Amino acid sequence: MKQLSILLILVVGIFGCKKSEEKSAGGTSDHPKKSTVSPMDNTLTQTGKPVMTVAPVMKPASVSQGPAVPPAAMANGPAKPLSPMHQGAPGVFKVSVPKKAPTRGQIMKFVQHNNLFAMRYLRGSGKKDENVVFSPFSLRWAFSMIYPGAGGITSSEIKRVLEFLSPGGAIHPINRSLGKFLTGKHAGATFTMGSQLKISNMTLGPAYLAFLKKFYGPTVSDGKNARQVLDVISQVHFTGKWAQGFDPLATMDRPFYVKGTSPRQVRTMMATSRFKLAQAGNFDALILPYKGGKFEMVILLPKKRDGVDQLVDALQKKTVGSLSFVTSRVRVLLPRFTISQSVACDATLQKMGVRKAYDERDAEFNAIYPGLYIQKVIQEVKVQVEEKGTRAQAKTTIRMATMGVGDMIGFGPMPRVILFKVDHPFVFMIRDTKYHSVLFLGRITTL
Repeated sequence: MKQLSILLILVVGIFGCKKSEEKSAGGTSDHPKKSTVSPMDNTLTQTGKPVMTVAPVMKPASVSQGPAVPPAAMANGPAKPLSPMHQGAPGVFKVSVPKKAPTRGQIMKFVQHNNLFAMRYLRGSGKKDENVVFSPFSLRWAFSMIYPGAGGITSSEIKRVLEFLSPGGAIHPINRSLGKFLTGKHAGATFTMGSQLKISNMTLGPAYLAFLKKFYGPTVSDGKNARQVLDVISQVHFTGKWAQGFDPLATMDRPFYVKGTSPRQVRTMMATSRFKLAQAGNFDALILPYKGGKFEMVILLPKKRDGVDQLVDALQKKTVGSLSFVTSRVRVLLPRFTISQSVACDATLQKMGVRKAYDERDAEFNAIYPGLYIQKVIQEVKVQVEEKGTRAQAKTTIRMATMGVGDMIGFGPMPRVILFKVDHPFVFMIRDTKYHSVLFLGRITTL
């Protein structure tokens, strides 16, 4: 009887242990645990609302400040956790970034390469008799966000065409410093910028997201695309009042030679004041400063009415390195104009040499997400020039998907009095006055 009792106790004990194990196993298979967001991902913000207009100022953090906090996060309250699809991804992400803050010389070199890319892109974009306006700054900023996730030939082509410095990791702290310098209000001129990621049905690695947050401060939201799509967005917005304005009462119809041949009456502004000018062999240059002294517009006017193509060809060899300007009393006649464009950048970029990134089978962006390639690059730009000043904005979108979706130009002495009459095709740029980083660039052939 005693032996039977012992045997019964052993059977009950074994059966109880087995039931406990089955309950534990059953909880795992029948009721999956709710996914949680890793602390790394949870530091990013999610607006949940697609940005349709130019974003508020996004000031990149300095090295001492640590990671930047996107303004959208502060405006919308505490950061919302991202959906589980944003947590982690295959692929190794590793970028070597200099620990020291960039020097002025390094930033100047970076800007020179930016401007060189800008001139080459201008030469290769659009037909020669068409208006072209774009923001090389916004375009390059967007590519800076995907460049650290590129590898092999894909990385090499982007680096060569976009004129990124060596080592590649050096561009990111420079971008952050330059962005911080440019953004904000400056006594009559304002420059703001913002970045965004829209992620549809894919998981991006936390290391890549943390890297972008540190140097580019993008807001992150769930995309609306049914396929696996990543939209990388860069936006810039500039407003500036002229330091020496144009009198609205002096604006009148004057002829502008469309495409250098056919005169057309257009509203033309006039101002007489002291401006900086320079003369080259085949064109003149005029600086129109904005209030605050931090930004300026440069007008490059060929001396021949049909000489704008030759001017663009000369500028693409090297950015205009050192212009010897002389301040003179000048009467300026400048058309009032508004140019709006939404342009696919792909043909120009591919012609310049960015090809592997568009190959859906061979593009190398595995450090961002396996099988990712560039589907299209779109830039929407608007520049408005009037008597009071200038408004300019640009939005660059790099849509990524998985498979299935010039010489330096010298200038001689200036005459004391000169008429700067912009009555035929010309080139203009908006840049800062310290580093001369070209923010907007355009070729105007018809009004």
